[in-house]
Amino acid sequence: MIKEINCVVCDKIIIALNGDQARRKFCSGKCRNHYNNRNTKGKQNFCIDCKKQINIISKRCRICAYKKRDLNEEKNGRWKGGTSFGYQLRIYSSVLKDNGIDLDLCQKCGIKRSKYVKMHIHHKDENRKNNKFENLINWCSKCHHRHHKCKDMKKSERTNNNL
Repeated sequence: MIKEINCVVCDKIIIALNGDQARRKFCSGKCRNHYNNRNTKGKQNFCIDCKKQINIISKRCRICAYKKRDLNEEKNGRWKGGTSFGYQLRIYSSVLKDNGIDLDLCQKCGIKRSKYVKMHIHHKDENRKNNKFENLINWCSKCHHRHHKCKDMKKSERTNNNL
C-alpha cells in the first residue's frame, strides 16, 4: 500500500511504502539534520577535561575519553586485565614512540608503512608481558612473518634430527 506523507520540516510530499509509513518523517537527510539540530543552535559544548569544543552530546573529547577509560580500567565491569589486542598495541606503540622510534618504518628492512605494508610490533624474547623498550622492535609484516617462519623451520629440523 502506498501512502503520501508530508515532511516534518518542509511539508514536501513523501511517498511511503507499506512498512515505511511509521518511519518516514523527512524528505531528505538535510531535513532530518535540520530537525535533529533544531535545539542546538547557538549552543556550544566543551570537553570537561581539556575545554576543547566538541559536539553537544558528549562530555569529553575522544582523546580525553580514552585517557579516562585507561585510568579507570579496573573499575570497568568489562575490564579483563589488559589482555585485549587494542590495549596491548597502544602500550607497545607508546613505549616505542616515547623512545623516538618511527612507527611507520620497519627497523629491519627500512620499508615504510603503506596501504599494502602493515607494521607489527615484535617482542624479542617472545614474552608479550615484557613491554620494555629493549624488548620491542617495529617490523613490517613480511619481516615479522619471515622471522617466525624461520624459527618454526629450525624447531622442526631439530625434532627431525632427534628421531
